[in-house]
Amino acid sequence: MGRAGETRRPEPGAHGEEPDGGAVAARRGRRRLHPASATALVTAAIVAAAVLVLGPESVSGRLPWGGGTATGAAAPDAREEHVEGAYEFPTLDEPFLGTAAAGWADGARGIRPPGARAAGGMTAEEVAEALRLTRDFLIASNLDAAVVRGGHPRRALDLLDPLHGDRRALVRSLAEPGGDDDPLSLVSRFDPARVRLVGDIVKTRGDMAFEKGEDDGEVVVRADYTFVYPLVQTHPGAEDVTHTVVRRRLTVSLMDPDLWVVTPGTLRVIESRPEIVNAGCDTADGFIHPVFPSDMLGRTPSPAVTGFDPYDRDREIPDAPDTPC
Repeated sequence: MGRAGETRRPEPGAHGEEPDGGAVAARRGRRRLHPASATALVTAAIVAAAVLVLGPESVSGRLPWGGGTATGAAAPDAREEHVEGAYEFPTLDEPFLGTAAAGWADGARGIRPPGARAAGGMTAEEVAEALRLTRDFLIASNLDAAVVRGGHPRRALDLLDPLHGDRRALVRSLAEPGGDDDPLSLVSRFDPARVRLVGDIVKTRGDMAFEKGEDDGEVVVRADYTFVYPLVQTHPGAEDVTHTVVRRRLTVSLMDPDLWVVTPGTLRVIESRPEIVNAGCDTADGFIHPVFPSDMLGRTPSPAVTGFDPYDRDREIPDAPDTPC
């Protein structure tokens, strides 16, 4: 027997038609984060609402509201001129200045799959295809310039199996975002009417691995990547640079179309666990809405987020935000 929503192809001579590929429920023995139904996208975990640590070191620096640093020391105003030995703040010319992501890879160069070998009854070539498709999906959903600037993620949708419930849920959430229908569960998009990228580089770091699936004819790929977006407001003269840090832990599978009723060359999402830092959560419109340091001047940092380091990839992604919106 296959998993819910997955159907093994009938043996030659079996009676009846092939059943359709319904929505896939959670993999046996594994949970998905807060699904509204078996076909729902995982709701994005917006950690420490509208909070992002910036600074010259990996774990310290200014907070978006100003008036303090991640270590509790006083920090200069976000617009103060640079002084030798002082904190370095990002600028329009150097958007990653003073951040831990400054030394990370640029865009797709940071997504490097491991070498492929046969696994789960799949050949090395088929495993290589699963890794390539996973990389393509991460690029299409988090790095594609048109998508990041608020466009429709057509390429990302094309890489998901149309017989699988998560693709249908993503289509629905893009058309009518709100509540549990949140395209940010899988896609990184910003409202072009409010913010724009500074330059054309998104910093990336992460890793990818694969293993045999629970059933014959399946390879599972596990990806864990962090994307750092430098942003500025769109109004004339805007120079206040902030960052949104999106970490995605994504588990997908590629299944043998000779054994399963699946669409060849497409992926099925098993689990999506996102963490989006510096994203206001009072607007559910399918876009990430970052907060800028100038927006937070005079406000007091929350103890729950002081010292929080979104660049720390050794942290586990929590099941729920530490602070409510």
